[in-house]
Parts: sequence; structure tokens; C-alpha cells
Amino acid sequence: MAILLLLPSLSAARDLAGRPRVLDGDTVVLEGTKVRLHDIDAPEREQWCLSPTSAWYPCGEHAARALSQAIGTGDIRCQSRGTDRYGRILGVCNTAGGLNLNSWLVRAGYAVSYNGHTGSYLWEEAEARAAGRGLWSGTFELPADFRRRKRDARHGP
Repeated sequence: MAILLLLPSLSAARDLAGRPRVLDGDTVVLEGTKVRLHDIDAPEREQWCLSPTSAWYPCGEHAARALSQAIGTGDIRCQSRGTDRYGRILGVCNTAGGLNLNSWLVRAGYAVSYNGHTGSYLWEEAEARAAGRGLWSGTFELPADFRRRKRDARHGP
């Protein structure tokens, strides 16, 4: 019985490797499993942001494209950090060349540190913000706020 109780945590703890399919700026499918990049939050695919010239652009699509380009045609390896409430593996993912995708996305301004003031990528976020990279070059709604607003609009008052 104890072994059966351990099976879900053992499968969630395994590392995954291979050629990913990018779903959005912080989620890939690897070995048939959804992997959410741990401790970062990228704009949703349907999210739009305001550029420095006050033009709207699809920042969620930009983040997904940036992740795809960073991966290129190679494989990635994701080290599990557990699962989220939706059952997705939370992973720290690296390209075959050693690029930490989680860190790079935040440092390049395509994502933010997920847990605000306590996240793993605060230094990278501060660097992107100071340099005005990506999202920080214009105006944007935090992805978590965007999702919350959409959810509230669906459910009404």
C-alpha cells in the first residue's frame, strides 16, 4: 500500500528530456507530458501589451516565439520541481547547450518571476526591468492579473 501512495510523487519527480512542443511562453510538452517552467510567468498567448511607442502587440505570442527560438531544433532537459494544482510538472529546463530557459526568459523580459517578491528569478527580473527589456520596455498587465481578470469576467459578479 505504501508503494502505491508513492507512485504519483515518484513519477512527478522524474526528469524529462527530448524535443519539446511549445504551448506558450512558459509551458512545453515533453515526452507527452505538460511541463510548466518553474517559478516564472509569461504572458498568456491571447495577451496583448503596450509597446514603448504606445502600439499594442501580442506579447503572449512573442513570449512563445522567443521560447521556441531559444530552444531551436534541439532537445531540452527539464528537472522536476514538483507539480502544480493542474497536475503539470514544474520544471527547470535547459537546452542541450546549457541555457537555463527559465532564467533566460525572465532576464530577456519575456516573463516575470512567478512569486513576486519571493521568486527564484528576482535578480533576472530586476536586470530586465532596469534595462527596459521585453515586457519592461512598455506597459503590461502581470500574467496572473490578466488570468484573474479573464476568470472574473467569465463568472460575473
